[in-house]
Amino acid sequence: FRTFEKSKALPFNHMHSFSEGMLYQIYKKGEYDKMDDLIRFNKTHLTRVFPSKHQVLRTGYQNYNPVLPWSLGCQVASMNQQRCDAFVIANDGRFRVNGSCGYVLKPESMIERKGGDISRRNKAHANLPRQWNIKILSGYNLPKPPKKAVSGGSSGSGSGSSSINPFVKVTLYDGQNTPPVVHVTETIEKNGLNPVWHEIDGILFKVKDPSTAIISFSVWDRDGAEEEFIAGAAIPVSCMRQGYRSVSLFDANHRSCGSHAYTMLLAHIDGRS
Repeated sequence: FRTFEKSKALPFNHMHSFSEGMLYQIYKKGEYDKMDDLIRFNKTHLTRVFPSKHQVLRTGYQNYNPVLPWSLGCQVASMNQQRCDAFVIANDGRFRVNGSCGYVLKPESMIERKGGDISRRNKAHANLPRQWNIKILSGYNLPKPPKKAVSGGSSGSGSGSSSINPFVKVTLYDGQNTPPVVHVTETIEKNGLNPVWHEIDGILFKVKDPSTAIISFSVWDRDGAEEEFIAGAAIPVSCMRQGYRSVSLFDANHRSCGSHAYTMLLAHIDGRS
């Protein structure tokens, strides 16, 4: 890769491979022309983004935010699957749109079409709500995290109880390199069967790019100063539905079976344009 002018002259089946560091450099320099060039390039060519070997680019995660390359029209965002972190959950949510099989079509604004009526899909994307108020109401059948399930007691320096102390993180991953916005509920003591949060205000997310943004729900166990993942799920903003909604949760291996077969959250979701 040298310039996008030369890249556009390459055959349509040519694929560029960029590290996450290159994308971050474009954003940090504020080179918006290059961002637009990359989006235009990806309308007719392929781009793969892979995790950088330099851990300094991210702290506390094994992966980068995949919503960043998606918002630039990149077709392939490679992820490290060895560990279930927040960005792996977001990536998993993107492909639950089609039942976790095959590809997911890019937003219409990132596709170059020759002929055909696409006004119906364009109109649907243009009318997506850009403000979402989410209130966590309750949870059901939350299993113990692995450490407590094995030991039968506290995994850290807490009270030593085998019961879990669940709390919920609701996170918005927006496009255009916007930092994730995280909402954390209060902790419910010693209740994994049917904890009730009944939030009054919840969180109001303002979404810049609803066609690529992801909202994730994750449940954690707080034991003293330690936090351990219990279950989670991610939903593309373009697939969000309003009203009282049951959110099925998955384990660290993206499965909903065994102790996670009936794990879920009840939330109230309100979308506004």
